[in-house]
Amino acid sequence: MTNYTPPTDHDEALREIHAYLFKPPMTGGKSRAEQLDNLLSILRSGKLSGRVLIWLGGGAMAAIGFYNTVGAALAKWAGQ
Repeated sequence: MTNYTPPTDHDEALREIHAYLFKPPMTGGKSRAEQLDNLLSILRSGKLSGRVLIWLGGGAMAAIGFYNTVGAALAKWAGQ
């Protein structure tokens, strides 16, 4: 006696989803899963680039503030 169970609608739906995501829509093309992964990697790199720009902008603002503060103090000290 075997433990065979006939395929159900759920099994068929999983096969269709797998075929949709992992089989390329045309011969030699990328699968939809690869295309989605590429789009998400672009999004992740965009977020990373945004964070780098925020950090650099904050550093530049801190440097300018320090320069203005020290410059004003030196000008005041030199003027006395």
